[in-house]
Amino acid sequence: MCPLFFFLAVIPLAFAALSPHASVAAVAARNNGSFTAGQPKVVTYQQQFLQAHNEAHTAAGVPPLVWNSTLQLDSLRYANELRQRCSTTPLYAWGTDGVYGRNLFKGSRMDIPGTPTEVVASWVD
Repeated sequence: MCPLFFFLAVIPLAFAALSPHASVAAVAARNNGSFTAGQPKVVTYQQQFLQAHNEAHTAAGVPPLVWNSTLQLDSLRYANELRQRCSTTPLYAWGTDGVYGRNLFKGSRMDIPGTPTEVVASWVD
């Protein structure tokens, strides 16, 4: 295990193509024009990263991403390999090189941004 404590977020850039979202009008039409309160929506850490990426994509005029579990597993394997090496130096000859991109983030426990939005902003800015 690495003697340094660091946070590493590896998020693939090519999650997938466009994500279909239901419009408010379509939801209202399915519910006879009415809206009802339901259970509060639980937003996962993955959803927060995806939302932050999609906000950046919207600002850049490119299509939104959708979550891909296969890429998530590859990202976890990649992050674990970097953690074992105690380095964020990109790994070359990784099995999926050239298929999609990666964003790396490293910080100590003292300087980690508090939210996925702040991490994504560090990549975009």
